Amino acid sequence: MPTYKYEAMDAEGREAKGQLEAASEDEAKRQLADLKLYPTLVTLVEGREPAATNETEGEVEILLDAKGGVLRPGQTLSGGYRLNTAYPVPVKRMELSVLWYTMGKGDTDEGVIHFETVAENQELDARRAFAFSVPLPDAPWSYDGKIVKILWAVRVRVFPVSGAEIATEEGFRLIPERATPKHVSASAE
Repeated sequence: MPTYKYEAMDAEGREAKGQLEAASEDEAKRQLADLKLYPTLVTLVEGREPAATNETEGEVEILLDAKGGVLRPGQTLSGGYRLNTAYPVPVKRMELSVLWYTMGKGDTDEGVIHFETVAENQELDARRAFAFSVPLPDAPWSYDGKIVKILWAVRVRVFPVSGAEIATEEGFRLIPERATPKHVSASAE
């Protein structure tokens, strides 16, 4: 991993100098921010090449409108997502899926209830957000058993022109309304 030399200041204005390992200059700056240091200079130590370029770094951010991530059968799942990156990233395509799948013992089952390609041959960055709205089916309901689980998720996958696929999932629960017990009156006739 590349080594970066830095000069920075802390919150009280004291100067700090040193070196750290990071995949890129941006990652080095993030590490310094985590240490509550404000970089004034970050440079690659000579003789070492970066492991990856800034253009292929990023992560997908998914936000759901549902409070607590709980929805009822027949409701509409809505929200938004974006590729969170500091630099524009040329992509072959970006895909959105809403699906359920099983986890646990036995075979894995999966059902995709919505799929779309939302961006093809474009440059994406954090300024470009996408919205979605998908009606949910009546079943299967979310289930958290000891042997098997049924999980629901929004999955976004980005296929950059160069570099590895970027993908993430945001889970939610599909839970039916609980039937309220009928009031039984104990009146004598």
